[in-house]
Amino acid sequence: MTSTAAVEAALRSSTDQRAAGLLALREDQWFEKKSSRIDARALAQSLVAMANADGGTLIVGLHGNLIDGVDGIGGKLNDLQQASRDFCEPRVPETSKVVDCIFRLERRKLLVFGSLDPQRTSGPLASTDRLSRPTTSRVAAMLFTSKGMGHG
Repeated sequence: MTSTAAVEAALRSSTDQRAAGLLALREDQWFEKKSSRIDARALAQSLVAMANADGGTLIVGLHGNLIDGVDGIGGKLNDLQQASRDFCEPRVPETSKVVDCIFRLERRKLLVFGSLDPQRTSGPLASTDRLSRPTTSRVAAMLFTSKGMGHG
């Protein structure tokens, strides 16, 4: 199990140690790694699932044992940062920041989502074009109201 303290320690480490520290951590309920190839809707699904559980940290730009980073993805970076606002109702209470790391002698950027606090849930279920999360604070399943997606 990856502790929140271990994730925070890896994020606080020096730029040249950050990549190794994050890659060494195992994914679990409180920590997820996502490739920068993820689209905003899929990212929103992951944010909702994490917030509906016990919160945690999600990092975009880590993929397997590699860092693909969010460098060079242009406007998609903004789309990813806006995923919870654009596709979740109520909005997942998260913060995001871009952090630097060095991987294989190259400077790369990672997008870190944190403070996915399940206790800060409020608001009604969504319209049909957004992902919904229930208004109770600890629900294991995520509800979808998007076209083509069933409840699950």
